[in-house]
Amino acid sequence: MDLREYAIKELPKVENMEDKACIAHNALREIQLLVTEDSKIGKTITKAMDDWNESYDNEMQKRMNDHILKMVDLFSEEGHSGTSASYAISRIKRLLCRKPLGPLTGEDDEWDEWSTDKYQNRRFSEVFKDGKAGKGYWMKGKVFSDDGKTWYTNKNSRVYIDFPFDVPDEPEYIDLSKTR
Repeated sequence: MDLREYAIKELPKVENMEDKACIAHNALREIQLLVTEDSKIGKTITKAMDDWNESYDNEMQKRMNDHILKMVDLFSEEGHSGTSASYAISRIKRLLCRKPLGPLTGEDDEWDEWSTDKYQNRRFSEVFKDGKAGKGYWMKGKVFSDDGKTWYTNKNSRVYIDFPFDVPDEPEYIDLSKTR
């Protein structure tokens, strides 16, 4: 399978994302695969995106595809090789998903009081603590599924953390259908 065929096959997966807030994250993951196979990605991806756009009647999806292509064009102008592209994409992915590049310190200046004696971390909005001296927790540290297809968070998703805390790229995924 050549790069063009691969792009046409893989890029539509962006449409099926459950977490719309991270659409750029998934697009960049696909771009990373493409970059490592072909350093001259601009024309190849343009053709793949044109073919992809023709398969959609949805104007919003076509606009999203155009936005993704603009990101690819800008990225390709930097001339990254496989190694530097992988590093840059990993950093961009974290920033687009609003994850910090370095560890959370837990220092007082990292917190906002959002309710009486309830604090939220300024650098990573999924981290909270109860009380000024309370223990920090990642509210989406565990994600559950009952069938391996649909995933959700609940009160058991909370993971207590120690500082400094390096936010993982992904939470822990727990398929409850496999533990029964």
